[in-house]
Amino acid sequence: MKAFLELERPVVWAVHPRTRKNLESFGLVESLDGSSAVRLVQPLPYTDTIALLRGSAGLLTDSGGMQKEAYFFGVPCVTLRDETEWTETVELGWNVLVGTDEQKIVKAASLMSRPDHRPDVYGEGHTADAIVSVLEQRYEN
Repeated sequence: MKAFLELERPVVWAVHPRTRKNLESFGLVESLDGSSAVRLVQPLPYTDTIALLRGSAGLLTDSGGMQKEAYFFGVPCVTLRDETEWTETVELGWNVLVGTDEQKIVKAASLMSRPDHRPDVYGEGHTADAIVSVLEQRYEN
């Protein structure tokens, strides 16, 4: 929480209801809601989440799925965990693992930038076309 308040860029945080409940129980919502830098919002539908991600300067997350989405859309990512299942995003410079260390989070977020190259490590986005082609060939007769 402290790291979010120290960031130079505004933070939009779609807070899960259980997380919000915990923030409230520890008296942290007031400090975040009162900040001009952090905006707490209700959980968003997937399409709104992706629109927000695509328009952002970067992503701070603990979600494995969002790490990969960030890579797909060319958005740099700071992962608030000590490990990731998407090690290639780290190796390619699109993702930085910082755990929960406040200073590491702030530093990684301040240095966040888009690398020059983003290889198609997950494919080129034409899988649906290939599947349709196979199905058409198979069911032609």
